[in-house]
Parts: sequence; C-alpha cells; structure tokens
Amino acid sequence: MKRVILLINMLACLLVSLPVFPQGVNFRELSLAQALENARAESKLVMVDCQTSWCGPCKYMSGTVFPQKEAGDFFNHHFVCVEFDMEKGEGIEIQKKYGVRAFPTFLILEPSGVERYRVVGSGALSEFIPRIKRGLNPKNACSVLEKEYASGKMKKERKLTYLIALQDAYSKQAVTVREELLAELSPAEKLLAPFWPLIDDSFNAPTIETLTFVAKNQAKLKKNVGEQQVVDFQQRGYASLLNKYINESKRTEAGAQLIATINDHVAQKYIVPGAALEAKLKIAQAISNDDSVGVVTLIEENAPVLDISDLFNYMVSFGRFDVKDKALMVKVVKAGEAIAACSPEGEIKTMVEKYFERYKKAASVGVYWENLTLDEALAAAKNEKKLVFMDCYTTWCGPCKYMANTIFTRPEVGDFFNEHFINVKYDMEEGNGPEIAKRYSVQVYPMFILLHPDGTVQHKIAGSSEDIVAEIQQGLSDEHSTGSLDKKYAGGNRDKEFLTAYLKQLIDLGEIEKATEVCNILNATLSEAEKISKDYWFVYESDSFSGDGSENFRYLLDHKKAFVASVGKALVDEKIFNVYFMRLYPFLLGQEKGDPAYFTKMKKELAAYKLTGEKELFASIELVKGYVEGDANKLLKTCEKEFSHLTEERIDIAIFTLNYLKKNTTGQLPRLKALAEAMKEKVQFEDYKMLLTTMFEEKSEEEE
Repeated sequence: MKRVILLINMLACLLVSLPVFPQGVNFRELSLAQALENARAESKLVMVDCQTSWCGPCKYMSGTVFPQKEAGDFFNHHFVCVEFDMEKGEGIEIQKKYGVRAFPTFLILEPSGVERYRVVGSGALSEFIPRIKRGLNPKNACSVLEKEYASGKMKKERKLTYLIALQDAYSKQAVTVREELLAELSPAEKLLAPFWPLIDDSFNAPTIETLTFVAKNQAKLKKNVGEQQVVDFQQRGYASLLNKYINESKRTEAGAQLIATINDHVAQKYIVPGAALEAKLKIAQAISNDDSVGVVTLIEENAPVLDISDLFNYMVSFGRFDVKDKALMVKVVKAGEAIAACSPEGEIKTMVEKYFERYKKAASVGVYWENLTLDEALAAAKNEKKLVFMDCYTTWCGPCKYMANTIFTRPEVGDFFNEHFINVKYDMEEGNGPEIAKRYSVQVYPMFILLHPDGTVQHKIAGSSEDIVAEIQQGLSDEHSTGSLDKKYAGGNRDKEFLTAYLKQLIDLGEIEKATEVCNILNATLSEAEKISKDYWFVYESDSFSGDGSENFRYLLDHKKAFVASVGKALVDEKIFNVYFMRLYPFLLGQEKGDPAYFTKMKKELAAYKLTGEKELFASIELVKGYVEGDANKLLKTCEKEFSHLTEERIDIAIFTLNYLKKNTTGQLPRLKALAEAMKEKVQFEDYKMLLTTMFEEKSEEEE
C-alpha cells in the first residue's frame, strides 16, 4: 500500500479531478451537524473526507477512487458521506476538534459525533475499502481498543487488531505496540496465520532480518498463510530494500551487504526472483561498483519490466549525477525515453518528458533548443530565473544556416548558452514567427534577442557572429545592452555621444524608421566636419540606411571629395560601387524592364567618379545590358570580352549570364565551357567551382 501512496504523492499534482458520477460515492452538501442527524435517521455512520485544495492524494481519491461504482455501492450503503476542506469554512473547526494532521484523513463518526475509526492516506479502492470496513465493527472502535490496551490485559489477538487500527490511522504508537506484540509471541506463534500481518506490515518497511526469518521458515509459513502470499511478500520485501538502496544512488557497505545476502537467498533457493527483482539486483550491483553509466543503462534496458512507481523514483535519483558528464547525460536521456515510453499517456507522460528536458540540455553538444512557444519560454525563464535567448531566422538565410550549423554546434558555445538561458528559435516566416518579428522589430536575419521573463528586451544582435558568446556577454551589461539604450532614449537622453552609439546600434539591427528619427535629431547637432568624419562613416556605410535614393547617399555623392579626404578613397569608392551594382539586380531578376539608354547614362555618371575597380562595374553593366536586350549571340560576345574584368565577388553575374546563354544558344557549348573554365580559375569557394563544373554536363552528355 505504501508503494501506491508514494506513487500517488509523486503524480497527484498532474491528475485532473474528474466529476463524481451518479454511480460513485454520494458526497452530500451538508454541515457536519446535518450529516450526523441524517445518519441517526438512516441508521448509518458518517464518513468525513478531510482534504485540502493542494493535496494530490486527496485529488486522486476524489477524482479516481470515489467515482467508481463499487465505491458508491459500499460507501453509500454504510455511510452518510461528506467532505470538507480543512482550511476553509467549517473544515477549520473540524480539523481542530478531531486533531486532523495529515491529508487525506477519513473519519468514521458515530451519529453522536464520537470518532469510531480513522483511516489516513489514499490508496486503490481494493486496498481502501478493507481499511474502512474494519471501522464498521463497533469492537474495533478507537475508544474500545484504547481502553483494553490501557488495562494491560489485552490479549495477543486483540493487540494485533489494535495495531492494525493504529496503522490505519498512521499513529506513531503503532511502532511501540508492534514491538510489544512481537516480544510476546513465541517463535511458533510468529508462523501462524493470524499474526502474519506483523510480518507483512504495510506500516513498517521490511528488514533483511525479517526476510531472512521468512526465508528460513517459508515452508511452514506457506502452509499456514498461503504460498502466494509468502512469495508476494518476499518479492515486495526484497524489491523494497533494493529500491531504497538504488534511490540513494551511492555505494554503502550496508548496501553491498544487502546485495550479498539477497544473492545468498537466491542461491539457496529461498526465493526465485522475478524479472523486476532480478533487474533491481543488477542495478544495485552497478551502484556498488560505482558504475553510474551501468546503472542508467540497466534502468533503460529493464524499464518495461519495472513498476512505473519505481521508475519515477529512479529518475528522481538521477538528480544526484554530475550534469557536466556529457557521456552520462546521453545515457540518462535514453533512460528517460524508455521511462516515458512506459508512462501512461497524457499528463503523466508529458511530465516525464519535461522532467528530462534538463538532461537533454546537459547532454547536448552545442546549443540545446527547447521546443517551447515564446510564452512557455518566458514562463520557464521566470521559473528558472534566467533570460530567454531567441534565434530569429528564416530558411533561406545563409548566415542563419551558418550560425545554426557552425557556431551553435560548438561545445563551448552550447555550454555557455545552455547554462545561462532558455534557448528557443523561430522561423520568422512560419507559425507565430511573423507575429514575433513584428513584436520585436526583426528586420534583418539572423536576429538574436535576449528577453527578460516579462518579454522586454535586454539585448539584440543582428547578423552572424564568430564570437557570439562575447557579444551576448557584452549585451548582459546595461551599459551596452539594446534595452538600456532604448530606455535612455525614451527617457530623453539626447547627448551627442549617446545618440551616435544608439544610431549605430539601430542601423545594425535594421530598425531604419527609428534610426532615421535618431539620425535627424543627431544631424541637427553635428557640424559639417563631424558629419563626414570617420566616427560618423558608419551612417553612410550601411546599405539599408544609406542605400540608393536615400538622403544619406545623395549627401555622400555631393560631398565625395570631403569624404575621400576623411575616410579614404577605398571606402568611399566601395560604397558607391556597391550602390550602383545593386541597381543591376532588378533587371537580372526580371523585376524591371531595361532601356539601353539607362545603362549608358549609368556608365556616364560613374565615369565622373573615377572609382577604383570601375572596369569590373562597367563590365557588369555591359553584361546586364546585353541580357536585357535579349540578343544571346551578342551577349555571348560581351561575355567573352568582359568576363576577364570580373572577380569572384561578382561571380553571380557570370553564372546568371552563362545560365541564360545555356538555354538560349545552340552549338555554342565549347565557347560557354571555355568561359566557365576561365571563371573557375578566379574563384576559391568550392560551391562556385562545382556549379561552374556541372553547369554544362547535361548538355555535354546529350551531344555525345
């Protein structure tokens, strides 16, 4: 019975109370006085269910046991049944009057209100009804038994009845009475059926001495008590002792001696262990050998033959393991999967799976991403007093994939993030991703956000990072965090140095609207010299903030000479080059229809700037112009003329035009192959080499 009670206590918080169906126990909505009056009128006793709202075993009884028809048939026939919360209303007075100290407690009262019997604790209906039945006999009334015992003339059989009543009430006096009774019994009497409850005692855990006594006298006990009862007691008893040792999860001399004794009993055929007991012996032996991996592996392998309550106890004992031992944690995760597979479907199984999340995190090489909604992640962060680390990505984003496959898989990165944060990742284009993106102004990918449990931002990082740990650590400081800068700006800070730092961060995060607002405020305080200084170059360097058609880019072009003097020709030329180059993509992608005059004008504008690398840009313009004009043969000639000016950075132009020519020319395969081979010599990236190599393979096979 204690095993059942233990299991109930462990899991009751997960059990949802079920409605009491008509065939179950009829708990009447009466005061205690009314219940006693009804009991007098119906010639019944009163059964009072003393419970609390937080008591798991109470919920088990009300939700699982009492709704059963068999329960209703028994209790409704014998009792007027009422239930009271011991912390509310009349329950408070009942608790004081009857000295209720444990929950649930079931009081059996005479119609006069005098307590006849008491049963403490929950249990399966098959075990619970026999305990209550003992209270139906007036001779078993507490007052009667106490008076007999106090007289000092209580016979052995009656003392056993008294002991059982004390055990039903979970009274500490049961220990004293049991010891007295055992001392009074002769060795022969201890083997008799009436006194078997002293050995098969649900109130006291069996000892190895008791099991040895049963083993050496099992022939007579099986004859007097029944073979199955003795065998069941032995199996439970040995299992109980082994469980206690296993749950401690550490080697002791007493444990080693226990294993030796049980093995001796097995060898002498005092007991034939079942599959469960045999598994526990192996697990206990592994503990004695200080073999933690062996312990966990044996639990995993034997989970199907072990009782679910034992498995729950074992998984709690895993908490003593060193979570930094990754090899062991991997084994624990596998054991957790085996335990979950043996668990009842529903809330209990979910509880088991959630319990092992911490071990999955500890076993992870790299960052462990938890499968939680954002609300669940924030709740977990609050519970664990951590922050949430959120990876905002898209499936098409190259830097996102790089971070996922290269950076977040590093052991040292995983160790840092798994220890300090609740880690989650969301696709910004799927599920709740768009809502999250809108809520946190996710404009660039990847975006990494640290959140407080209330959902407010601590810090944001945009783009991939080789040293994400260092960046996150910096973001934990209020001096550098995004959240801190937001608060300072909202609080009215308009210091020039602060606004510059804030603007830089907003540009990095792609928050262009807010950046524009801050930039306008800052520009009003800057001199012309400050606007073109190196310290302010980040404003013009950003393609998203100072792109084609923007005020900032026009300002850069108008003051090109001053910027060159300030930051150098290389940076200025690179910026102008990139903006003009980006104008070509809409034509390649078919988003705009080209006019040859547009490209001529573009080259004329660029010629005035005398950019470093202008030949490559002019070559790109000519190639796109040829593509737009739609004359494949002319474009092929342009490729043969201009490809020599392209570098690996513009390889996409070459690949795009080659692919176009592959589809729109005939008989030109050798020339196309030659162009591809020439470009291969310029590139280092293996994917590009492979693409240029395989681009014409299919056509080659057809011609052969």
